[in-house]
Amino acid sequence: MTSSNIILSSSCYDLLNHFVITNSSSNNFSVKKLTTELRTAKVVENDKVPKKVVQLNSKIKLKIQGNNKAMEVKLVMPKEANIKENKISIYSPMGAALIGYQKDDEITWEVPAGLKTIQILDVEN
Repeated sequence: MTSSNIILSSSCYDLLNHFVITNSSSNNFSVKKLTTELRTAKVVENDKVPKKVVQLNSKIKLKIQGNNKAMEVKLVMPKEANIKENKISIYSPMGAALIGYQKDDEITWEVPAGLKTIQILDVEN
């Protein structure tokens, strides 16, 4: 199942929009994809985001196509990112891919290893 529009809290939308604006000259795939996603995103009040939607500080259980093992990551601001603790930046290719999607969504996104399909198994906020 693939969701057509992502759901973002107003504060998360503002963070991502600022990131896109300050990196708009970049030829980065994540910036281009996020720009498109932000145009169609459903923006809601911070306390109205559904519980199973990926937001900043969400813990996400996911599976990447071609890898049978599920993994868990936490979406954080860049200064808190630590791959050894499975904390990934909201602005990393994986973080940008996950934000705003929800449990059971499948997303195709370009990561450093190429185009990958990511399945969101669970979200904890």
